[in-house]
Amino acid sequence: MIKALLSDSIVANLASKCTLTQAQIDTLLLAANEELDLSAKAAHRDDGKVSKGSFIRTLRQGQANIESSIYTLFLLAYLGLIPSGRLNQFARTGDLISKIKASEPDRASVRQLLIAMNDFARGFSGREKP
Repeated sequence: MIKALLSDSIVANLASKCTLTQAQIDTLLLAANEELDLSAKAAHRDDGKVSKGSFIRTLRQGQANIESSIYTLFLLAYLGLIPSGRLNQFARTGDLISKIKASEPDRASVRQLLIAMNDFARGFSGREKP
């Protein structure tokens, strides 16, 4: 599933910069499919069929990475390291991503979105001033 999605330049860009592995993303996507049972989900992994135990372990690792990312944001907010309004800007950026995904954007719009996401992430992290 993830291999097909990686042909989307937005997915490929975000996947290359996130803390989730491709196997974890693939597993999270399959886990979200409520129509398949665990055996079917384990059989549909991009790298071929995996055991149910391996599928669950990869799922839990991905979920733990997501949780860790959320707690990182909470810690930064608590320590006052996130400037006022930046979390609201993060939410607005997420909404923009959803809208662009639904609109079948042209190459220029995708490039502009990738640049905006990169600029936002670098500014949010403090690597570059916003």
